[in-house]
Amino acid sequence: MSKFLLIPIADGMPDPAWSLSWHAEPCEIVAETPELARRLAAGRFTVAVHPGKPLASLGSPWLDRRLVHVQPLEPTGFGFDPTRPGAQNEQHS
Repeated sequence: MSKFLLIPIADGMPDPAWSLSWHAEPCEIVAETPELARRLAAGRFTVAVHPGKPLASLGSPWLDRRLVHVQPLEPTGFGFDPTRPGAQNEQHS
């Protein structure tokens, strides 16, 4: 697993999509890929919207490359790494 820093882009903060997120600050997400990190942030921070409202047609800002930059950080050591010595013994634990 890797760690990613998701950073809202200042120029994109006025975008109406941000009204769908209760969090609009940088955050660290542990995930396998940058795309998965975006999806995890979207799932964690999205607020519920009634389907008939205009906001319901907007997507999460965390999924939009114009609104959020993803920066890789150091690997976390979390998750199963089959290349690590002794990992084969842990796989079935």
